[in-house]
Amino acid sequence: MAVKCTFCGEGVSGSRGLLNHYKKCQKKAERTQRSVSHALQTHHVELAAAATRALEEIASQAVNDPPVSELPRSPSPLPPRPSGRPGRRIRLPARYRDEPPEPPQPLPPPPPTIVTEPDPDPAPNSCAPPSPPTWIKTEPNSFGVYTVALCMGET
Repeated sequence: MAVKCTFCGEGVSGSRGLLNHYKKCQKKAERTQRSVSHALQTHHVELAAAATRALEEIASQAVNDPPVSELPRSPSPLPPRPSGRPGRRIRLPARYRDEPPEPPQPLPPPPPTIVTEPDPDPAPNSCAPPSPPTWIKTEPNSFGVYTVALCMGET
């Protein structure tokens, strides 16, 4: 089956033959060269038009804007430190910041003591039995910390 070249009209057999013909076809090369040069000319014309528009804009702004010497100058940046690091305060990451602990909870009030009148005739060998030890446990704080203390003797 013969295929014709779209540029020069020469008959070529098979698609592989058409590809080989395109590589050597003079009319294809001429047409490609013309389209590329036309595109380049169009591009250069557009660039020149954009440049003239930009120059006209700058000229119109120069007429309307005050002179540059009247504009306030921005402060110059501080010179860098010898170490090269910025001069701001260095902070630790948030994961290293501790929450201050809560103050300890107050101890519960002591149990009321029963006031007994002393015996007028105390027995010479009578010894009062010691009171059993008691444990005092505080309420847990927001961190779950509590205290257990042994209370010995009379309170």
